[in-house]
Amino acid sequence: MSTSTTRRRTFAAALVAAVIAAASVFSAVPAMAEPIQNPVWATTTLGDLTVGQDVGTIQLQAPPADYFAVTMGVLPSGLNMDSSGRITGTPTSAGGYFVQITAVDNAGGGLSSYDFNGTVQPAPPPVTWVTTSLPAAVVGTAYSQTLVAQNATWYNVSSGVLPAGLTLTGATISGTPSVSGTFPITVEAWGNGTFDLAYFTIEVTAPVDPWMTKTLPQLEQGIHVDTVIDVENVASLRLVAGALPAGLAFFEDTWLHLVGTPSALGPYDFTLSVDVDGVSYPQQFTGTVKWPMPSFAAQGLPRAKVGQPYSAQLSGSNWSELGLIAGELPAGLLMNSSGEISGVPIAAGASQFMVTLSNPDYAPGLVLKSFIIFIDPAAPIFTDGVDPLGFQVGEPFSHTFTSDQEAEFSIRSGALPAGTSLTSEGVLSGTPTQSGSYSFSIEVSNEFGSTLRVYTGTVLPAKTTPATPVNTTSATEAKAGAQLEVTGTGFTPGELVEVWLHSTPVRLGELTADGVGNVRGTFTLPAKLEPGVHHIVLVDEHGAEYVSGGLTITAAEGGTAPAVPVTSTKPAPAKPSATQLPALGFDRGTAAVLVGTMLLLGAALLLVGRRRTTATKERG
Repeated sequence: MSTSTTRRRTFAAALVAAVIAAASVFSAVPAMAEPIQNPVWATTTLGDLTVGQDVGTIQLQAPPADYFAVTMGVLPSGLNMDSSGRITGTPTSAGGYFVQITAVDNAGGGLSSYDFNGTVQPAPPPVTWVTTSLPAAVVGTAYSQTLVAQNATWYNVSSGVLPAGLTLTGATISGTPSVSGTFPITVEAWGNGTFDLAYFTIEVTAPVDPWMTKTLPQLEQGIHVDTVIDVENVASLRLVAGALPAGLAFFEDTWLHLVGTPSALGPYDFTLSVDVDGVSYPQQFTGTVKWPMPSFAAQGLPRAKVGQPYSAQLSGSNWSELGLIAGELPAGLLMNSSGEISGVPIAAGASQFMVTLSNPDYAPGLVLKSFIIFIDPAAPIFTDGVDPLGFQVGEPFSHTFTSDQEAEFSIRSGALPAGTSLTSEGVLSGTPTQSGSYSFSIEVSNEFGSTLRVYTGTVLPAKTTPATPVNTTSATEAKAGAQLEVTGTGFTPGELVEVWLHSTPVRLGELTADGVGNVRGTFTLPAKLEPGVHHIVLVDEHGAEYVSGGLTITAAEGGTAPAVPVTSTKPAPAKPSATQLPALGFDRGTAAVLVGTMLLLGAALLLVGRRRTTATKERG
């Protein structure tokens, strides 16, 4: 025994032991529990197995088991078993086999094993003809010839007739010919469920006789015949009894022909006679106008698809009956007596079967044809969820479509949201760039068909986070009359932003925020701007002010500082933010000194006012 086999059996034994142990645990429950009932095997054999012959489906039965496993040995090569006990496949090698299968009742805890032993038979050898021709015979002389075909056990003349006086018994044609002529025959050799055809001609010669033609070839209704009547002194030929088969007549050129198309079934019997040297030589002709051999039209059957109605018509000629002689039609299909195959297939695959055509003169099994119907699976379907697709501008998106079959995905109609794309493997991904409604259909398809899924919805706008504008003007010093670059960020795209110069407010102009909320522009400072520390102030559409750092202004070259600063009308200021300074035109230190001075001045004025009031009262 090989190491791998030993390991498999050791593992199988361990598995059985584990299951038995588990069963023992369940059996140890209190007396109130129901006793464990082990499965009872109803299947005791795997049937006849032959190399190359599909076993179809062998369903193991061991009620009430619902799980089956190989616990020792192996199934014959080419066969497989699933956990429900269904065995399928085609044996690939001949020889004996042993396999132990354990049936488990998961609900009741019972189990039972059964040993299957058997032999896979080798594929049967085909029938092959060895005899290729038959010797001639002579009227009145005993004749015997044995037919030889390898692996054949039964022989039959399926077409034509043996010379009168000869018969086929077993594999031997024997007897004493009574008439001369040429006798073409077709012989079937059968064995191991298969057959092969051979075509022979037996020439039967006769003693000196004016009639070289003694019989007519087999006549078949509707089949044209042109046969030569070989006889001496044709000029004296005459019909002396009976009548020619309906549809036939004599025609003479160099030879005498019996020509025509037999129109009526049934026996015929007529006698012709010629005179040679004053002696009449009659010759009787008998036979039967038979049905012609049935034949199938050259055709294949169309493919079918699971779940879809199917109809196909077998075509042939010269038959009165047809039937299924081997194989099976696909599940869900039936064939009626007229050869129509119809129904609704229920499972994918391929089914091969053999049909025979017959009539009163050609028995079933003589004319055969094999057919195959391929059953394609139903069109692929989507197996992923049908939840809405959540698209939002600026947010990465990904969804994978799946199918029950190998298939490709594509956009059948409409368009995906801008910024997204679909791969043939079904991955829809990307980052939407434009909000608004969308409508598109996705198709999953393969060679068996396609299925559509339609999506409609709206791409949501991008998530907005309110930005805090920032005055990013970087200059810290400049000369009066010079140009100054002003910058800022965080404004609403398209917003108009006013640009002011403080201390005494001077409006320099306005800027428009770009698509991302930035402003940038260059302005010319007033030439007579008072030297000192100033600030650039950006004012948004709501009146909020955003102040730059200190900007030290020096007098223009060759100029002097003005006594009075330039002023301009300014909109009512909004409540300053924590980062804003009052519009005083000074930095924080200067502002503090200014505020302190103003407070002292106010106190002094209050004191003077009180004194004046007191003096007035005293005067009064």
